[in-house]
Amino acid sequence: MAELIKVGAMQLRFLRTKHDTSGALDMFEVMIPPNSRMPVPHHHRDWEETIYGLEGVVTWTVAGKRIEIKPGDDLFIPRGVVHGFVNEMQAMGGPQPAKEVRALMALENNDKAGARKALAEPDTAMVSMKGPQYLVFRRPLAAQAYYLLGDYERALKLLEGYDAPDLNADQFDMRWGIVGRVRLLRGAVYEKLGRPDDAREQYKLALAQWSQADPDLQVFVQEAQQKLAQLQERS
Repeated sequence: MAELIKVGAMQLRFLRTKHDTSGALDMFEVMIPPNSRMPVPHHHRDWEETIYGLEGVVTWTVAGKRIEIKPGDDLFIPRGVVHGFVNEMQAMGGPQPAKEVRALMALENNDKAGARKALAEPDTAMVSMKGPQYLVFRRPLAAQAYYLLGDYERALKLLEGYDAPDLNADQFDMRWGIVGRVRLLRGAVYEKLGRPDDAREQYKLALAQWSQADPDLQVFVQEAQQKLAQLQERS
């Protein structure tokens, strides 16, 4: 039986992997319920992706362009191109955002108490980075919130598990899509903790990863370059 992986409300079932296709491809079926989305747009460094619609309508954003995929439609995404998706059905009346998103929204309004209250809510799903239901995008969002709250040690702890040795290179692992942004945030945390050498290493790793970045990622490339320059001025 094909392995079923749950990511929030979404369900992903592998039909073929590179192990049984001699490294040619991974093939999986994903069920995207109403009001569900890929929390953070991402890209794949080493492979292309082809989408084929089976049921319903899912809206993809590829290199900034919105594309609706209906039954029978297909979509090709070249390697390195930033993309994400959302099932917009019931999007206006669906459940409230994840607690990490609500914490960041509260911080935008300078409501630190509201942010801490949201972050303190119990989790409704397993958050282990090793289990089949890991919430790979929520941990960096929580880390960002704790960083803005000044809780740098907790932010750093939440960013564990996103380094190359921890990631699955043999099959689909969504963490690859956000490693660069995790490194950028980790570098900022290291700066606050007074660890400039560690911060510099994180920024360099992010820039190495983004050496041929899609234009949509240039804002993050520039941020890493600016952070490195500022560290150099202070050294």
